[in-house]
Amino acid sequence: MDKAHSFIAGLELPTTCVPYDSYGGLVSDQNVDVVYIATPHSHHYQHVMLALVSGKHVLCEKPLTVNTNQAKVLCDEARKRNRFLMEAMWTRFLPITKDVMNEICRGTVGEVLRVLVDTGFGDEVEKTWGTEHRMPNKALAGGALLDLGIYSLTWIFLSLYHVLPMPQRKPPTAIAAQMTLNYLTGADEASSILLTFPTTAPNNIADWKSQAVALTNLRVSTDPGGQNSAGPSIRIQGTRGEVQLDGPSFRPERHRIILRHDNTQVEGSGSVREVNHPISPDIKGMYWEADEVGRCLRDGKIESELLPWDEMTAVMNVMDEARRQGGLSYPDEIESTIYSSS
Repeated sequence: MDKAHSFIAGLELPTTCVPYDSYGGLVSDQNVDVVYIATPHSHHYQHVMLALVSGKHVLCEKPLTVNTNQAKVLCDEARKRNRFLMEAMWTRFLPITKDVMNEICRGTVGEVLRVLVDTGFGDEVEKTWGTEHRMPNKALAGGALLDLGIYSLTWIFLSLYHVLPMPQRKPPTAIAAQMTLNYLTGADEASSILLTFPTTAPNNIADWKSQAVALTNLRVSTDPGGQNSAGPSIRIQGTRGEVQLDGPSFRPERHRIILRHDNTQVEGSGSVREVNHPISPDIKGMYWEADEVGRCLRDGKIESELLPWDEMTAVMNVMDEARRQGGLSYPDEIESTIYSSS
C-alpha cells in the first residue's frame, strides 16, 4: 500500500483517489461505479465477472475474453444484472474512425468490396519479450492475434459490418487462417486471416460479396521507417475509390480519399483528399472510450451502440476460428467459463 500511496502522491491526484490492497476491496467500495480492467487477457473473464456480480459497470481492455463462449456468458451476466459492459477497443472511438465511417456511409468511395489491414510491430521477439512477458506467453493468453490482430479485425468489421443497419449486419461466411507459432512458447507470432462477407457496404448488395484480409505480425513492422513511408496500414476499397489510413491501425494519424480517375460520373474524379488527425502524446487518445462509457451510463444504456455485444462476439468468433485453424489453444483454466469466486 505504501507504493500505491506514493504513486498517487507523485501524480498529485485528488485526495478522493483511493488505493486498494485487493480486487475484492475495490469492487466492495460503494463509491466505485465503473471498473476498468487492464489485467492480462487470461484474467479478463474472471475479473469482469467479479465486477459484474459485485454490481459494477465494466470497461475491459481488448480482447474482452479469450473466446466467444466467455464473452457471451459475460454479456448475459451484464444483461441479467442491468450493468454496463464494453470492450475497451479505443480505436473505435477516435475522431478519425468516425470520419472514415461517415465517408463510407455517404458512399464517397462507392460500394466497399475489399478491406486490407496490417498491424505489425517489428520486434525481435526473444530480445524484446522473452518467454514470460504476456505478449508471447500462452499461460497469459498471449500472441499476436489477440493483442494486435484484433485491431485489424476491428477495421474490417467497422467497414463491412458496423456501417450497415443492425438488421442487415451479417458476419463473415468464410474464414481462412494461417498462423506462425513461436518456437519457444507456442503462442502465435504471426496471423493472417482471409474473410468473405455475404454482402457489401453501405448499400447491402446481396448479389455481391466483399472480402477482407487481416494481418498481424510481431516480427515484421507495418511501418519499418517510422514515417509512414511504407504506405497505408489500412485500405478500404470501393467501386469509386478507396480510403487509406496512415499510422498504426490502432491509432491512425491521417486518412486520404482517393477517387478513381476513370470514373467521370463521380464529382472529383481522380482527386486525392487528405485529412490529418494528430493526437497529443500526452493523452494517447484513450479518453474518447471513457467518454462513451460516461454517455452510456448517463443515458441508462448497458451496451454501447458503437460497440454492441453482438459485434464484439462476432469478432471474437473469427479469432476463435483462426486459432482453431492455426492450431493455437490456451490452457483449459483460462478458456473455461467456470467462474471462481474465491
